Amino acid sequence: MSVAFPIGLSIDDDDVSILTRSHKDYDVNGSTDKAVVVGISRTRGPVTSAALILLLAFGSLASGPETTITIVATGLAAGTLLDATVLRGLLVPPLTMLFGRWIWWLPRMPAGVPRMEPSLPTGAESVAGDR
Repeated sequence: MSVAFPIGLSIDDDDVSILTRSHKDYDVNGSTDKAVVVGISRTRGPVTSAALILLLAFGSLASGPETTITIVATGLAAGTLLDATVLRGLLVPPLTMLFGRWIWWLPRMPAGVPRMEPSLPTGAESVAGDR
């Protein structure tokens, strides 16, 4: 229980919206670097707002008299702050740029679950070949 909730918070709609926006721009211009810049710049407001709302909610819970709730809320606030700054701001953009077009590759097996067409990589380019 104590590990599942922060993991669920970190895999939320904000991460999905950043990557979805980046993928849409990648489909238009074909460059992962440009797609990441556009995806981050267009989703930074909602992502930052959501993180601030969660921080305020957990902060208000942490100010209560119950020690157990204070400890859990403080841990969740720290996890949210870590997710919003380190993961989304410092790790996701460079890793996405590092993998290049391979970050958007969808193998045949997982593509069959939501009934999507698999995206097969073309050519023998390097991992960061679209730079």
